[in-house]
Amino acid sequence: MEREADIAAKKAAVCGKHCQQYMKMDMRADKHQVHQRKETNKYGKEN
Repeated sequence: MEREADIAAKKAAVCGKHCQQYMKMDMRADKHQVHQRKETNKYGKEN
């Protein structure tokens, strides 16, 4: 259980950093919004 929790926490932390970056850029340009959706799908499948 601890190992699974640690792995999930690491993935969430990495995904969180990327999501924050894309969300900031998303407000500036719509192109990044499409890229953000692709990244979200990738992390969604991994999790």
